[in-house]
Amino acid sequence: MGGEKKAYLVELRVPYRHLLIDHQHRTKRCHKMSLRCYYSNDSLAANATLVFDDRNDVNLWRRTDLNEPLPLCTSTPPASNSSCLVCLVEKSVSVVCRNLSETVHLMMEAAENPVQMSKNDCPKLLSDIPRDENGTLSYKHILAICVPIAIIIIIAIIIIIAAVVGYRYYKRQKKEQDGVNKHQSIEMKDLMAAADQRSPETE
Repeated sequence: MGGEKKAYLVELRVPYRHLLIDHQHRTKRCHKMSLRCYYSNDSLAANATLVFDDRNDVNLWRRTDLNEPLPLCTSTPPASNSSCLVCLVEKSVSVVCRNLSETVHLMMEAAENPVQMSKNDCPKLLSDIPRDENGTLSYKHILAICVPIAIIIIIAIIIIIAAVVGYRYYKRQKKEQDGVNKHQSIEMKDLMAAADQRSPETE
């Protein structure tokens, strides 16, 4: 009886151990899949040419054409496995790395000059924008983009129409005023002429 109980406990412990090991593996795998992000306000960051692992001497991102500006993060697809991408968020340069181990020590250079970086929250990339099952932008996201643009366009049209109407009204008022002034000037000249004709008679 005691042997059967011991065997039963061993059978319970073995699956539990397998579950624990499997959970540890999944945790490590998920941790490895997480993104690691940095940002830089260094004046050299916009001219960055290289991001690399300083400990293992492995290049994780390279820029070959300095004439081509860094892309916006919202228009940039995610980096491939065990690599990084460099993109812009407003005036800051962001570095987004994917599937890097904890031993990686990131460094950035601009023409062999070190660039200062700090850890930061990851920016929104192109893949983070909501899409439907066909890969196109979702209806809500299209509305979120188009509605503000449409409002700006409508306001601009209203301002232009108001400016044109105001200018035409000003020109018409000026023309009418010029006509009144001209008419008054003619009347004044006629009165002065009549006064000149009467002056000899009075003498």
